[in-house]
Amino acid sequence: ITHINLFNNSLRAEGSRHICDAITKESSITVLDLGYNCLEDEGAKHVALAITRGRLQKVSLAGNNIGDTGAIALFEAIKERIPTTTTAQLVDVDLWNNRIGN
Repeated sequence: ITHINLFNNSLRAEGSRHICDAITKESSITVLDLGYNCLEDEGAKHVALAITRGRLQKVSLAGNNIGDTGAIALFEAIKERIPTTTTAQLVDVDLWNNRIGN
């Protein structure tokens, strides 16, 4: 499995924690869509850890009510994620329709 699409499943932050924990243990996951799951800032922090520790190349977090705190965690993870011979480059992060900067 390389793609996980859990778009619009009401996962919330707790659900994202379980998904992201699994992703950090399963290195084949490269695409993650958690759009419209009410993740908020806490869920964004879980995804940030998965970005840092996993092999994700594309992440969609559209419509999750993520604010500045969650965005900062995500951006810090993106900065930390420097491609090496064992990690692929993160090329796409979708944060459309959140409350960043509001």
